[in-house]
Amino acid sequence: MRYLVVYESAFGNTREVAEAVAAGLGGEAEVVDVGATPPLAGLDVDLLVVGGPTLRALGCTLVADPEKFWVHGDRGPLLDGEVERARQWGAGLR
Repeated sequence: MRYLVVYESAFGNTREVAEAVAAGLGGEAEVVDVGATPPLAGLDVDLLVVGGPTLRALGCTLVADPEKFWVHGDRGPLLDGEVERARQWGAGLR
């Protein structure tokens, strides 16, 4: 399966979670910043995962409940175990 994981990250924490989710997905998982996202009209993927600090899904079919991943303070780094938890969450999306 082909996956695209799109993220928005001010301090690098959401990027780290996106990479862990992609690792959990396995297969052909590409991770891109929202600014580098290809046009959705011609996108050829089996699953699109979108993540950001305050993202809300509008007009999309959710395949899983949204998940939160925690950081120390406002800027991070991620709390211990959160990268592995993100990887496991990504694996559950397959």
